Amino acid sequence: MKLGFVIILFFALFDAAFAGFLPKAFEANLDQIVFSSVKNKEVKTNVSMKYMFPSNIVFNVEGQAPVTYVCNNETTWMYNPPFMEGEKGSVKVGSSSKYCYVKLFDALSNGLKNNKLYTVKSKQKIAHLSFLEKARTQLNITKVDITFKNLVNKKTVVSDIDFMKVYYVGKSKPIQFGFKKVNTKSKLKKSDFVFNVPKNTNISNY
Repeated sequence: MKLGFVIILFFALFDAAFAGFLPKAFEANLDQIVFSSVKNKEVKTNVSMKYMFPSNIVFNVEGQAPVTYVCNNETTWMYNPPFMEGEKGSVKVGSSSKYCYVKLFDALSNGLKNNKLYTVKSKQKIAHLSFLEKARTQLNITKVDITFKNLVNKKTVVSDIDFMKVYYVGKSKPIQFGFKKVNTKSKLKKSDFVFNVPKNTNISNY
């Protein structure tokens, strides 16, 4: 009952009209940049993603510690493949109430205008999104700074993004995303957002 109330509350924060800034489905190739306290430097990894509104995302992070996040409006999977052939991989399975990047993109469906989730201040090529208190609780995000390839205007869309910084509650360093390629004409379907657990995989719950 509590989970159902949270989901209803979250979607009640969206504007009735779906903004043109974000398509209902798209694919993208990104650079993800995260500050590593262990290495005391920023670490960049390649990411491929698929998104479909509402609450569907696939997020494949490459590199030395690859991981795949798959979320739909019911279930979240976080899969780590085996380090060596013959070893077991691992997957954590939980409810969609777990954060998996998807709520950020659901929120961006409101576009680059003030709404029930965040306020927007735009100047030249940059849009500053400041999340309101209720949205911070739901998303665990304080603000998002988006740099575009061109000056921000009424026709600006997600494929115009050059760089995005996401600031989380309690974190001094943002997670950064460099947008290398965006395909807004993807024909995605619900089955694309269901993770099929490979054989020889340890399964645990969040």
